[in-house]
Amino acid sequence: MPITRDEAWQLLCDWTPSEKLRVHARAVELVMRDLGTHLRADVEAFGIAGLLHDADYDQWPAEHPKRIVAWLSERGEASIAHAAERVNDFETGSCLNSRSGPRAAERRRDHGQASD
Repeated sequence: MPITRDEAWQLLCDWTPSEKLRVHARAVELVMRDLGTHLRADVEAFGIAGLLHDADYDQWPAEHPKRIVAWLSERGEASIAHAAERVNDFETGSCLNSRSGPRAAERRRDHGQASD
């Protein structure tokens, strides 16, 4: 059975003692829901990914986001796990330096590298 928003919120509260981080998670949830609407995707899944993307940060910062990604994957929520991981990539800017980020093809072209 897919994770519900209520279950995701409970997990966030259990794993995240920081009120500020929970407020941040809620804000990202709203942004992700809006993105899901814009993309005509599963708005609930997008929202849950946003809500949980930093759930492991307070207790396990050195393992972030691996712990929440693993937890979601073990529950059979691979697409939400992937989305939560990608939210963190965008927040840290690592997607901007990766081969698969939103500007990867443009950077490769600018540097004379072959496109994928």
